Amino acid sequence: MRPDLFGNSSFGFLPSFHDDETLFSWGAQYHRRSGNVLARESSLNLYGHGKAGLRHDFPFCVDRLVHRSNYALGSAEALILHRTVFGLYAPFLDEDRRARAIELMRGESISTLKNSLGLMASRVGAIHPLRACPRCLAEMRSVGSTWWRLSHQWPGVVVCLRHHVPLHCASAQLRLRDLRRWALPEDLEPSEWLHPRAITDRALSALIRVAEFVEHFARRPERRLDTALLRPTYLLGARMKGLLVPSGAYLHLQDAIRAIGAHYAGVGSFSGLEFVDQADQPHGGFLGLLTRRYRSSRHPAKHVVLMAFLFESPLEFEGAYESVRAASESGDLNTIGRLLGPTRYEVERLILADGQSVNSAARQVGVTTATALKWIRKDAVPYVPRPRLLNAERERHLTALLSSSLSADEIARAVGIKRSLLRAYLAKHLSLREEWYARQLELRKSQYRARFVEILASHEGLPMKAIKRIPGNGFAWLCRHDKEWLVAHLPSLSSPSSPSN
Repeated sequence: MRPDLFGNSSFGFLPSFHDDETLFSWGAQYHRRSGNVLARESSLNLYGHGKAGLRHDFPFCVDRLVHRSNYALGSAEALILHRTVFGLYAPFLDEDRRARAIELMRGESISTLKNSLGLMASRVGAIHPLRACPRCLAEMRSVGSTWWRLSHQWPGVVVCLRHHVPLHCASAQLRLRDLRRWALPEDLEPSEWLHPRAITDRALSALIRVAEFVEHFARRPERRLDTALLRPTYLLGARMKGLLVPSGAYLHLQDAIRAIGAHYAGVGSFSGLEFVDQADQPHGGFLGLLTRRYRSSRHPAKHVVLMAFLFESPLEFEGAYESVRAASESGDLNTIGRLLGPTRYEVERLILADGQSVNSAARQVGVTTATALKWIRKDAVPYVPRPRLLNAERERHLTALLSSSLSADEIARAVGIKRSLLRAYLAKHLSLREEWYARQLELRKSQYRARFVEILASHEGLPMKAIKRIPGNGFAWLCRHDKEWLVAHLPSLSSPSSPSN
């Protein structure tokens, strides 16, 4: 096994890469061309190791392959990023973990690679089953031999983007033998294929979008996503779908669980996407995990499935991600919050810029005063609390308004006090309270009378039972508070049988 096995004069012996072909598939072509009987021999020829090339997902000893081919295949890093499934993992890893993974595949052992990528704990699975599109294979056979397309091997891809059909998956028995056999799709027996289940058009459409997101990132493995910015980006996407709580800081989990369950109905039956059906757990499964703060990296398939649910296209995701990144780089900690929850920051704007009270600001944006107080205290927004005691000027203003027909809310707002303080003041001044209550009662009587007379006039001849069913008729209130007037207008009420009428 000389290092210069494929010297300058022997490049023609090496097969050429087909379009979108994996490194493993290329090795299987070499094995055919070499005439070697044992798969181990071809792996030794290429990689200097009997098993390195037979790892169809993460090969190793790639540096040796590059040196033995005298760099005719390109650099080791380019082969790893553009000819193996690692191309999808790379954008979701930080610089150190990414560099370490590439170093392991270039070196002589990948015993710790899957653990370092978090595959063993991901519940997605550490095995990447070989997949192929039956229509693609038919096209390949018409011009020559078949090969494994890289775009069909990435995690999360279970449909062909060329033909929009579900992919066929190699059986578990083949996966158990993959370290002892070079196999192209045409080498598999019919019994070694697992045919996909029938799915609805809606599920197929959802899977096509997932595949589009996977392709978007896997074709750009040099690009790195800042996982710290992915959570607010997902929340921004959830906001556009109306799935955030009013503060904008958290996902409305139960609504999101129902929405994602409907969007991906039937998808969890595909190998590698079983985690989709786990989103209906109380904690939200992968949905809850990716929208909360987390430290470790998560499987890229989970990311792309969530992206494809929240965003209509990779371009829309990129726009949201860039907005979050720009907000993060501005140095203003509240900038991202303003992107996510305008309600929260509208409260603060009304208080700071317009000088409104917390009650008034909360009422305008549709949240409770308690919620508004929680937000502004957390963000250290200065505000003037409502007075708990009345000074002489406020008391004069209050007594004057109590002589009017204004409601309690209108009086409290005009004086600038809380309703609780108004109630306490009335409890201490009984005569004033009785007078104000009497005026309020007369005001409400006139309002209910006018409404009832209007209903009688517009429904002339209608039986009382039917009138009582008209929303807002006010009959019950008038019976309790103004029965004399009601009897005068409906003399039948004075008879013993009136309750049944």
